[in-house]
Amino acid sequence: MDVIVGPGNQYVAEAKRQVMGRGRIDMLAGPSEVLIIADATANPEYIAADMLAQAEHDEQALAVLITTSDEVADQTVRALERQVKQLARHDIAMASLQENGAVLIVRDLDDAIEALENTDSKRVLTSYREPIERDVVFVFSGQGSQYVNMGKGLYRSEPIFKKQVDRCSKIMKEHLDLDLRDILYPSDKDVEESERLLQQTHITQPVLFIIEYAFPSRFG
Repeated sequence: MDVIVGPGNQYVAEAKRQVMGRGRIDMLAGPSEVLIIADATANPEYIAADMLAQAEHDEQALAVLITTSDEVADQTVRALERQVKQLARHDIAMASLQENGAVLIVRDLDDAIEALENTDSKRVLTSYREPIERDVVFVFSGQGSQYVNMGKGLYRSEPIFKKQVDRCSKIMKEHLDLDLRDILYPSDKDVEESERLLQQTHITQPVLFIIEYAFPSRFG
């Protein structure tokens, strides 16, 4: 066994806890939770899919929608009813939604924020359209996409990218007691060790943050 990774319910978390120290794990996760804030422009099908992605983990999972739109609320409930039937873990997802799921309709986004401040949620997804035009949108992958020499070409050729990677690495060195650039861009003899370190969550997350912060900085 190299490492135990992946989401799960309370039993998976307990199994990871028991092997922690004798083997490597990604992290000890808490309950699956999602709270989505949406206005009338949001896609109910996407909202339902996000809610079910958490609900299918565990009957204790919490999936909540706060929306300013009666129509979005109604269509999301209909989408949940359709999509949940397609899940292999249908019974678990259904139990989660029935016990802990909720769809709240509010007057406006300020009202939604007030509702949010009174809700203990560890994960928040927002789905609303601000009245501005966006010329560029960046979509970044999450943990599991990291690799040695990630962004090395940009680091060598783009001064702004390099500046931000250097800046973030120096800040994080104070907390991690290591220079993440040594792991991202190792010497040939250290590549294997860097690959191993990049599988550890406490290294992976800061590395991904650095790359995902530095990249858009090139565009001002």
